[in-house]
Amino acid sequence: MHTHSFVRNALTSVALVATASVLPARHAEAQVAPVPPPAPPARPMRLLTDLAFDGRGGVITRRTVTIANGRIAAIDSASPDAGAAVTQEASDTATTIDLRGYTVMPGWIDTHVHLDSHFDRSGRIATETEPAAEWALGIALAGWETLLGGFTTVQTVGDPSEGAVRDIVRDHGFRVRASSARSPPSSGRVTARGATSGCARWCASARSRGPTW
Repeated sequence: MHTHSFVRNALTSVALVATASVLPARHAEAQVAPVPPPAPPARPMRLLTDLAFDGRGGVITRRTVTIANGRIAAIDSASPDAGAAVTQEASDTATTIDLRGYTVMPGWIDTHVHLDSHFDRSGRIATETEPAAEWALGIALAGWETLLGGFTTVQTVGDPSEGAVRDIVRDHGFRVRASSARSPPSSGRVTARGATSGCARWCASARSRGPTW
C-alpha cells in the first residue's frame, strides 16, 4: 500500500507534467526529472504467509518473510497458524502484514505493452487528434491499471513520450522500460533472408546510442 500510493501519485504527475511540457512535441524524447524515491520504512516489515511463490519455480508454505531496507532479509521457517495472534514482541520490532489466506508472489513482468494505446471518450482508439490532457491521463491510467494487475516491470514498444512515465515513476515500485524511438518507415524491413540494409543501418544506429531506459 505504501508503494502503491507513491506510484499512484507519481502517475498522476505524469499527466500534469506531460500536458505542460512533453505533449507539445508528442514524439520528442521526454525530459522529465525522476521523482526522488521514497525512503524505506524505518522498521522492518514481516509478511505472514500461507502460500508464496519464490520467483524461481518454487512454492513455499507457512513462512514469515522479513523485509528490511527495501530488500528481503530473511525467510523464517514458519508463520503462525491462521488466526493466531502476533506476539507483542514481534509487533514492537517490525511492522507485520498478515497475508495468510492470500497467495504471495513476486511482481510480474510484461515484455510487450503499449501504455499509450487507449480508448478516447467516444469509445474509439485514441489518435493524434485527442486533446493533450486526455492523452496524458490515458497513459497514466494504463500504467496504474497495469500495476494493479500485478505487473511491476513492463517493456513499452509504443510512443516515445512514454519516457515521461518511465522517468517519473522510477524507483517507486513500477519499472517502465521505454523503447523511446520508433523504427522509421524508411528503415526497411526484416525478411526470411535477414534484415534489409535500411533496417540493419537503423538497428546499428540504435545500438550505438545505447539503451534509453
